[in-house]
Amino acid sequence: MKVFSRLGLGLGLMGLMACGAPSDPQETDSRQSEAAVALPTSRLCSSVPCLPNLARAATVTVSSTTGSSPTQPDTRWAIDKALDGNRESVDGAFGWSSMSSGAESTSQWIRFDFGTQRSVNEVQLYARNDATFGTVLGDGFPRDFVIEVSADGATWTPVVTQVNQPTPTEQLQSFRFSTVQTRFLRIRATRLDSVSGSYYFQLAEVELYDNPGQLTYTFSDGEQAEITLDNGDASVSEDILVGEATELDGLFVEYQAYINQVGSAQVGSTDGVSASSAGINTHQRCKFWQVGCWKRKIIDSRWPNNTVYYEFHREVSDANRQAIRGFITDWNSRAPVQWVEDTSRFSRVMFKVKNLSNACGNSIVGRSGLPQKIRIDPDCVTQRTVQHEMGHAVGLIHEQQRCDRDTYVTGIGNDSNNRKECAAKYTTFGPYDYSSVMHYRSGTAVSPQPLGSVGTSGSPGGLLLGCYDRLGIHKLYGVAGGPGPTTTDAAVCNLSRNAAVTVSSTTGYSATQPDTRWTSNRAVDGLRDSNSTSYGWSSMGASSAATTQWIRFEFPFERRVSRVDLYPRNDATYGTVVGDGFPVNFSIEVSTDGANWTSVVTRTNHPRPGGVQTYEFTARPARFVRVVATNLRAVGGMYYVQLAELEVF
Repeated sequence: MKVFSRLGLGLGLMGLMACGAPSDPQETDSRQSEAAVALPTSRLCSSVPCLPNLARAATVTVSSTTGSSPTQPDTRWAIDKALDGNRESVDGAFGWSSMSSGAESTSQWIRFDFGTQRSVNEVQLYARNDATFGTVLGDGFPRDFVIEVSADGATWTPVVTQVNQPTPTEQLQSFRFSTVQTRFLRIRATRLDSVSGSYYFQLAEVELYDNPGQLTYTFSDGEQAEITLDNGDASVSEDILVGEATELDGLFVEYQAYINQVGSAQVGSTDGVSASSAGINTHQRCKFWQVGCWKRKIIDSRWPNNTVYYEFHREVSDANRQAIRGFITDWNSRAPVQWVEDTSRFSRVMFKVKNLSNACGNSIVGRSGLPQKIRIDPDCVTQRTVQHEMGHAVGLIHEQQRCDRDTYVTGIGNDSNNRKECAAKYTTFGPYDYSSVMHYRSGTAVSPQPLGSVGTSGSPGGLLLGCYDRLGIHKLYGVAGGPGPTTTDAAVCNLSRNAAVTVSSTTGYSATQPDTRWTSNRAVDGLRDSNSTSYGWSSMGASSAATTQWIRFEFPFERRVSRVDLYPRNDATYGTVVGDGFPVNFSIEVSTDGANWTSVVTRTNHPRPGGVQTYEFTARPARFVRVVATNLRAVGGMYYVQLAELEVF
């Protein structure tokens, strides 16, 4: 069975960071989500600010600015370029740079005057990343520095002291400290970094925040959404599905009240380098609000056109890129949702390989509408981990979270990644799949293996995207039929292609001279459309509709079967309508010995089909499956059973 959020059916985006449990060596739990909440449609995107960046409403002075001389600064490196909301160093706006010095132990500083006492508890420094005068991210980032505050601009108190600061490997370097009331804040470097033989203090962007840390909203069902404000962004606790927009009004009113309180002193400010927008940072990373604007343009949280666009973080090695691309190629050959490498799309997935403490990977569930990430630990760049997280990104959650999981597995915890989900907001279908790539390797399977389950119960957790994972994606995205008939699917998913096939009869000149275009092997050749060389299988013509005809599959060993797909002929060689020869009355039967049969599907007066007909039933062990027709459809004056393809899952 696949479990996924019922996306696009009136619910908001699932605020879920999906990963693994600590007991699973492939994955572990994560306490932070990148998912954001849907904005009530009554709000206007353009009028809602993000968490205020206090630096942009302050008067800013610096110790020096690089240039031809102190009176001729280089405008590409002027202080306003470090407060323009652009966190990247680009030609024409690199950020701020001090004058060069011949000595490493030179003091350079940048100072902010808020004009009045303000609460501050976070400084974010964005390292330059243009490599114009160097080749390494973080050129010019100070080695030793202090962040200090003052009530009068004369007496200073340090709140952060950094010694032997390493060259940044991430552009954002965030420094949190206990909230202080201050009018002035200064970042003072005492040991500089060498850039092309001289010493500088250089930053792409500086942001200052009064960060409340966390807000809480309680929904009508008693669940609480914890809104964490961090690094200028906001995120929702990973185990909360944020509900309908009407329930969110209270949350947004609460957050808006905070914004108004913090931002009121800045409104109308004319001091400082930036007097616009009341000092509000409107950069796209303030996605708590921006995602609401985008969600108004998104039908649901599935990926449009069944396509996920992706890119790699710049620090992902060539070897890891090659491995991940290989896993994506395998996925694309077997699943209906395709992954396409394209950095130009706003809504895309970034693969990032980084050390995750006691974790192998994490991803949000479904499409956020904004850039989102799949994080993989360097020791876990495996097909299981990568395709597991890809499954989350397209909308699948963990197999062991289905409501009736206690029938199939015990010893599963109840944390956010294992909690049983029984609410109507989750949709499930198909058998419980022990071999799903979305199943954890923890827990103990119920013995003997219950009906209604597939896969190997003794070793849960598949190593790659499996049959029912792919069928779950088909179901979620509304794609008719099962996976495409590749060699891998033949072995893993469509059992009929590895079965011995026998039939009651085959059309032809006589019982000993069958028409080779209509023999039983044509119904299991992977061609779902009838064509002039392979129509499918057809029984001999009969003069009476009340004639019994059948096709039988024998597997090499006992399998667990839960679904049969019948593809009608669609060639119209002897007729004019799709579905000629599709049986009117028939049953699908299973057997473990070929002698004693159990009917799992029965149909009477079946209408002429226009496409694939899928029949699902409780998974059960079977070595034999047969389709038995007892009332046939007329084709050209005679009665036949005719099918283009049969697939068994």
